[in-house]
Amino acid sequence: MAFFATPLEGFIIEFNEQTWSGQPLDIVFGNQQFFALFGITLSCLAFLGVDFFLDREGSRKSIAWFGTVVTAFTVLAGLAYTYIDPGALGSDGSLPVTGTGYVYALGLGMLALFLIVTSVVTSRGHPEPMAVPATIAVPMPAVTTESPDRKS
Repeated sequence: MAFFATPLEGFIIEFNEQTWSGQPLDIVFGNQQFFALFGITLSCLAFLGVDFFLDREGSRKSIAWFGTVVTAFTVLAGLAYTYIDPGALGSDGSLPVTGTGYVYALGLGMLALFLIVTSVVTSRGHPEPMAVPATIAVPMPAVTTESPDRKS
């Protein structure tokens, strides 16, 4: 979802570059590109870790659901922070955090919690055994050693 949302946001901002350039919306979106590059990549690696490792407590499915919900929440909170309430630039050019910014920060904190929990589960688990496909025995046709032209 974030891999689709970030380019879409980028196109919208680029099409409105004359009016939005240097505005809080542009600055918030620029910060969100780091989330798309690093946060989503780490989330994907965490999901692969959860999928690859078996845990002894049976918490794999609940961790995967938590990670899915947290990632979707963070992406939607980032969209809201960018387009609904980016705030206003301060006198020193800084961007104050608004209400939607706090929600986005909460999403990033929960994403960090997901990554920590995933690392604990994968360190306590063991790798899932690889499934090796069974060889299929195909009967070979019988080969005669006598020539059909020769009669004995």
